[in-house]
Amino acid sequence: MNNEHLKWIDIAKGIGIIAVVMGHGGHELAHHYTYWFHMPLFFILSGLLFKPIDNFSDLFNFIKKRAIRLLLPYVSFGITIYFYIELKNGFELSSFLTDLYKLAYGGMMMKGLVTVFWFITCLFLVQIIFAVIDLIFKNNITKIALITLSYLLAHIYAFYQPFESPVPWSADVVLITLPFYAFGFYIKKYIGLILNVKTFIASFLLLTVFIVYDYMNNYFYQIDLKPNVYNHLFLDFFIPVIICFVVFNVSKILSKYQYSTTLSKIGTSTITIMFLHRVSNDFFSHFFNYGIVVYTIIGVLVPFICYLILLRVPYISIAFLGLSSNTVKQKNNKATVA
Repeated sequence: MNNEHLKWIDIAKGIGIIAVVMGHGGHELAHHYTYWFHMPLFFILSGLLFKPIDNFSDLFNFIKKRAIRLLLPYVSFGITIYFYIELKNGFELSSFLTDLYKLAYGGMMMKGLVTVFWFITCLFLVQIIFAVIDLIFKNNITKIALITLSYLLAHIYAFYQPFESPVPWSADVVLITLPFYAFGFYIKKYIGLILNVKTFIASFLLLTVFIVYDYMNNYFYQIDLKPNVYNHLFLDFFIPVIICFVVFNVSKILSKYQYSTTLSKIGTSTITIMFLHRVSNDFFSHFFNYGIVVYTIIGVLVPFICYLILLRVPYISIAFLGLSSNTVKQKNNKATVA
């Protein structure tokens, strides 16, 4: 993809991460409606950027790169935030060791300031599983059948909830997120049909109808991936997808304007914002009270500044951003030019 394509994708990520922060801001409506799409959006965008792997040697390298990019920051930010929590509550070694166990276990064990950490391990698993499926099975019908089966099993699992204990790394959520990731990959060749006025208008009108109907019927539709809240076989895929189509088209339109550069830069720092937006607001909430607007500004701006600072420190940037020294140099050069 060329730079123009990458810019609209970064803008879409920026919109997505702002929605994530808003969803945690304590506002009922914002929480309800941002949860309709924000996490599926990231899985779809990640699938859109996936490049097929040709052999098992490349698969091993892919796993290694994804582990560095996702799991290394997961550990670094996790330890840092848990250390902050312990300092705030009166540091106890036994409690901190329990925190580290929760970090290793992941999934529903991650609560409070680290509640969103489930996404990282789930995304890592989805990326690896889809890469394996794409490598082993050459027939697209077989691949689509497996993805469809995963989606059906997700709803069966959500209905019966067979495990009393949390599943490590939110591996159970992979059943529902794998189809979103696969969808992102398979729409790549049709992206021109998605990024057009007709699709934008149709998606926007459908979304408006769903929101009005939902609002008038006491919020009948809910979806929350982490605790396996997905109960509508059709809507759980259809609604997130049409919202993503709206976001994609808005992002494409914005990418034509220079002022959207800031939003695209925010989109490049989504993982840092994901990790730090709650702890940033926890810190500032001790000094003054504020609503969702200030919560969102703090939750985006403070982690974004941290991201820019981390880019300037080579070894720390590897640990917290999962970026190689060459990638850090490239990003710093772009930031300087901008």
